[in-house]
Amino acid sequence: MVDPASEAMDQTMTRFTHSVIPSDEYMENLKASAEKVRKALQLKSPYEIDRVIYSGSVGKSTGILAPDMDLVVFQNSEMPPFEKVFDEWEDILIMNEGINLTKDGIKKTSISLQFTFEEGIEMDLLPATNFVHGIKPEGPLLAKKQSDAVLSKMDKSNSHFYSSSLSESQVYFMKEQTSFTHDAVRLAKFWYKSLYLGERPIYGVKTILELIAIAAAMKEEDRDKKSLLRTFAKFLDNVAQVDKLRLKFSNSNGKWELENTGGKVPFENYIIEPSNPYNNLAKQMINRDKEVNNLKEFAKISRLRISDAMKTHKVSVESVFNLFRPLPTSLYPTFFSDIGRADIIVGEDPSFRGYNPDMKIYNENIIKNPGMKELLMVNAVKIFLSCTVNAGNAALVANNKEVTLTEVRQKLRRMIDEDLKGTPHNITEWLPTTNRVEDFDIVFTVPISTNLEKGAVKIGFRWR
Repeated sequence: MVDPASEAMDQTMTRFTHSVIPSDEYMENLKASAEKVRKALQLKSPYEIDRVIYSGSVGKSTGILAPDMDLVVFQNSEMPPFEKVFDEWEDILIMNEGINLTKDGIKKTSISLQFTFEEGIEMDLLPATNFVHGIKPEGPLLAKKQSDAVLSKMDKSNSHFYSSSLSESQVYFMKEQTSFTHDAVRLAKFWYKSLYLGERPIYGVKTILELIAIAAAMKEEDRDKKSLLRTFAKFLDNVAQVDKLRLKFSNSNGKWELENTGGKVPFENYIIEPSNPYNNLAKQMINRDKEVNNLKEFAKISRLRISDAMKTHKVSVESVFNLFRPLPTSLYPTFFSDIGRADIIVGEDPSFRGYNPDMKIYNENIIKNPGMKELLMVNAVKIFLSCTVNAGNAALVANNKEVTLTEVRQKLRRMIDEDLKGTPHNITEWLPTTNRVEDFDIVFTVPISTNLEKGAVKIGFRWR
C-alpha cells in the first residue's frame, strides 16, 4: 500500500480532528448539567460523598462532537455492587425539580444509572468507593493511592464492579499522553462512529479502539517526523487483526510505554486495560464473531480508502470526506427489503437547537410492534445519517470551507444514494411530491454542528 505520509494531508487531517472537538458552549452546558447532579447528591444522598470527577472521554479530553458525560461519584461507605446506592440516587434524581430528564427516564445497569437531560445531554452516573482519605488536592498522587487500594481488593471474579473506582487512573493514563496521541484517539473515535457492526454490541470496544490508537501513536512518536494520517493507517492495520493483537502498557519511570509482547504469553490474544491488569478486553470479543469480522473488514476498507486518497496526491473536501463514509455500504437492501422502496426527502431546519439526532414517527404502523429487525433498521439508519452529516461538516472545516446547511444537505443526498441505497447518485430522484416532512413515515433530524446556531438537516422516509 502507498505510504500515507503527506504534509498537506496531515495538516488537513489535523484540522479535521480539531473540528470535531466539542464546542465550548456544549461543554459549558454539559458541566452545568453535571453540577446539578452533584449538588443534588451532595445534599440528599445518605452516603457521604468524598469527591466527584469527570471520567470517560470528557475527563480524558478526547471527546468528539457531543459526547456523553461519565460522572463518577466517590462515596465513603458502600462497596460494590451498588444496588442500594442506585435505588437511593435514582429517587433523588427523579424528585429533584431542577433536573429535567427526557421521558425515557433512568436506565439502571450493573455499574451505572443512564439518563438524558431534556436539552439532549446524555449522562452515565457511576458510583465508586473511596479508599483514600486526607490526600488533597486531587491529582496523580491520589489516583495512585486509590488505584493501589482498589487493586488490593480485586480479583478476576469481581474486577468489573471496581472499574469506576479506578476511573482516576484511567483518566490520568490518557492525560499523560501527548496532544498528538489525543488527536489519533479522536480520529479513531470518529471512525468508530461511522460503523454499524451488527445486532450485538462488543462490550468495551470503544476502549479497545482507544488503546489501539494510543499504541499506534506511541510507535509514530519514535519517528523523526510524525504523521497523523500514517498513525491512523497503522491503527486501521491493527484493527484489521484485532483478534490476534497482544497489547499491554507498562509505566516505567513515570512514562507509559508498550510492553514487549514476545516470548510466552498467557493468552493468544490480549488487550489489557492499563488501570486494571485483570481486565483483558480481548475476552469481550468471544462469541461476537460476526461483529468482530465486520470490524476487521471495515478497517481494511478504510485502509484502502487512505491508499486511494494518497495516489491522487490531492487534498480536497471529497478526499477527506471519503475516508469516513459510513460502513457498511448498501444498508438499504439489508433493512428495507421486506417493506419495499421508500421515498426520501432531505430538508433543512435552521431553528433546530438540539445537540443529538432526533427521530419522530408519524406513521405508527411502520414500527407499531417493533421487532428486532425494525429496531436495528432505525439504529443503523440513525448511525448512517449522523456520520454522513458529521463527516461532511468536518471535511468542509478541514479544507477551510464554510459549513452551511445547503452544503451538508448536498453531501447527504449523495451518500444516501451511493452508500445507503447502493445506487448511482441521481439528482432527479430528489423530487418528492411534497416538501412537508410531516407527510413522511419516519423523520430524522440531525444537527450539523454542536454550534446550535447552525441548525439541522431533516430526513424523511415514506414507504409506498
